[in-house]
Amino acid sequence: MFYYGNRANSKIDAETRGRLQSRHALFNLLLFFINPIVSFSNLSVQFTSVYTSPWTHFIVWHFFASHFILSQSIFYPLSEERNDIKNNRWCLTFVYHLLLFASIYYVSSEILPRVQKLWNIQLGFIGSLVSSWCLMFAYITVDLDGFYLVSLKLVLSCNHTIFQISRCVYHVSTFFLFQFFLLTTSYLGNVYIDIPSENRMKPAFLFGSLHVLFGCAVLVVYTKFMFNITICLFLVILSFMFSLNSYNYSTVNSYLLCEHRRWKWDFQESKGIICHVIRRRRHLSKILDSTIYLSSQKGYFQYDDDIQLDQKYYKKY
Repeated sequence: MFYYGNRANSKIDAETRGRLQSRHALFNLLLFFINPIVSFSNLSVQFTSVYTSPWTHFIVWHFFASHFILSQSIFYPLSEERNDIKNNRWCLTFVYHLLLFASIYYVSSEILPRVQKLWNIQLGFIGSLVSSWCLMFAYITVDLDGFYLVSLKLVLSCNHTIFQISRCVYHVSTFFLFQFFLLTTSYLGNVYIDIPSENRMKPAFLFGSLHVLFGCAVLVVYTKFMFNITICLFLVILSFMFSLNSYNYSTVNSYLLCEHRRWKWDFQESKGIICHVIRRRRHLSKILDSTIYLSSQKGYFQYDDDIQLDQKYYKKY
């Protein structure tokens, strides 16, 4: 059964709250020396922005860190000899990565809606899935000298190849993987979407089995052509997470709109549920009539094509 309203489970007094915050800060300070990515995430984003799919966020941001560190040396290795063209490409790629990082805050704060929308999440996970496959193609083909599946070369008088399809795919797929994943997040939003456990469809075994076969196929290709197998297996795991989330959010019949909670203890005190939203075009017969009746009587039930919330949720806090 759904939980409605913001009724607190237990009140936290100011002294307890201060003690929890101090303990949380100390824990993450120590954690920083072990895993700075997790530590930074715990301190910089709202608890509920990663609460719905913590493992997806954990794996994605660790992948991005590995990808940005390793990809430059793979796609644009620095030349030991004096080669200004190669070294300039490396520097330009470094600037490109910095601009991608700078776009995180801008997209999250200025472009993404304050109230998270289901179609944004669906589009984000599907786009991330396709982008991860394209990026894997780039990693597999980048070192196949003379064996590029597709290549386009523009040769100058100095006989330097300035364009290769694998590098192009690398830049494009990195950009879109990053931006599509941001569509699934609500880091700086006011309201997020949560799928109740009874409405989740989790064909994890099916998707897991398919991706085990996918991983085995990547290993077979690795025996034929040498490439960065670690990053590619990382992308197989990401593909599994994206496909599973895509299915869950595309097939769900109803979901909850919830107000963000900054800390875990705030979430435990009050879940911040605003209303229960039912997708009109989905199978309404699968939703319990008693749930709909109870929701409509209390004013918490809305259809997805006619959501009306307080205007405060649409403003920047």
